[in-house]
Amino acid sequence: MLALLSRVFGSVIIGVCLSAFGMLLALLFLFIRNLPKILQTLQRGLRGLLSASFRLYNAIMSPLRIWVYQKTGVDIHAPLIRTFITILLSLAIGVGVLIIFSLSIRPWILILLGVHGLFVGLAWESILYSDKFQLGVNLE
Repeated sequence: MLALLSRVFGSVIIGVCLSAFGMLLALLFLFIRNLPKILQTLQRGLRGLLSASFRLYNAIMSPLRIWVYQKTGVDIHAPLIRTFITILLSLAIGVGVLIIFSLSIRPWILILLGVHGLFVGLAWESILYSDKFQLGVNLE
């Protein structure tokens, strides 16, 4: 009787494991099949994030541009200075949000914020003239 129960229990366990494995394979194949649409959606989201960041940084830097130019004669929209300022703005805003929500500030988050500011600063003209702003290659 005990041997019969152990065989039934073993068969049930094997069946559950094989079913779970089959579901994981189906999920993997569906993910691979839908990967282009998933990447396209992520690309649109990243483009929207960069455009929103550009608008925010431009709204902060445009009034400061006139004031800084009158005081120092330096144009803060020059590529190198603009990139440095967007990195600082990205770090300041990101750290401010982290502090407001009482989240810990980790080095990898600071690196990610710095890279975000660097990318916005370097792609400034492309984002400004948004018809040229393209993430990736359009294969159509």
